[in-house]
Amino acid sequence: MTGLRPSPGASDLRLSSRRESQRIYEGRAPGNGATLVIAGDVMFWGDLNQKFRAFDADTVKILWEATLGGPIQNSTIRYRVNGKQYVAVVTGLGSITANLFTQAGISPQRNKAIHAFALPN
Repeated sequence: MTGLRPSPGASDLRLSSRRESQRIYEGRAPGNGATLVIAGDVMFWGDLNQKFRAFDADTVKILWEATLGGPIQNSTIRYRVNGKQYVAVVTGLGSITANLFTQAGISPQRNKAIHAFALPN
């Protein structure tokens, strides 16, 4: 089971089971969306400071990172078009998270958009 445990001014992403919890990422900005794990054990997650990352779910290393045009407010989705796989995430300002920006000491852009990325074959 994968879960998020944000604390004031920090984000703590952990892989958890009934017996143990392993921290895989700790950062300044909290997260508001769930993780997405796809075949090949690649996990996607984004935070309110506009960072969208792909992690190796086994080694917990960051494989890829992009700074998007706004805070990531929703969970990542995966879809397929004509045999090609993509992941997508929505950015923008959410009413529930407005106070978290001040708490974390961040000032992200507030652009609303859908960002889609093609996955390698």
